[in-house]
Amino acid sequence: EVVRDAPPVIDFLSVDVEGFDWDVLGLGGADSTLKRVKYLEFEYHSFGNWPKYTLENATNVLFEKFGMICYYAGIDELWRLTNCFQPYFNRHQWSNVACVNPTLDPLLASRMEDMFQRQLQTNTENEFCESCIWQWRIPCFQRRNYLLGQGMSLDDAKRLVAEQSERCRGLPNGTNIDSASNG
Repeated sequence: EVVRDAPPVIDFLSVDVEGFDWDVLGLGGADSTLKRVKYLEFEYHSFGNWPKYTLENATNVLFEKFGMICYYAGIDELWRLTNCFQPYFNRHQWSNVACVNPTLDPLLASRMEDMFQRQLQTNTENEFCESCIWQWRIPCFQRRNYLLGQGMSLDDAKRLVAEQSERCRGLPNGTNIDSASNG
């Protein structure tokens, strides 16, 4: 049913349907809603139908159809998924995904990207997750275990992470965050 008095913009949309998040968001039924959302948050894990989907595909669809930039969300950390995706992010492990539409909320988008860039700089310079806190350092934890599990030496893994980090600097192609809104 179409709601005639639907708000033109939705500030915050949280989807938590225990593993059926992408069924709700990605199968086309939510398109008219998603194009109006400034900030979207959903869970990614191994429950429900998530094993049928990849996080990479989900974040690509959200970017290509709605211009959303998505991040893994942790405590005081954001790790960008859009245009920065790594194979180990597809591991079905509980996590929150936070997405922002920079066209609808350039200030929030700028702040989220700044937080990610600071996190990226900190992790590139100071550590390779020698002391991961499992739940809140998921990208860090996944990266370390994936690369070392592939038989890489710690030095080779650190070198690869530095290369991947460099690729993640800057925004995805075609994305514009109004610099006047930074503050």
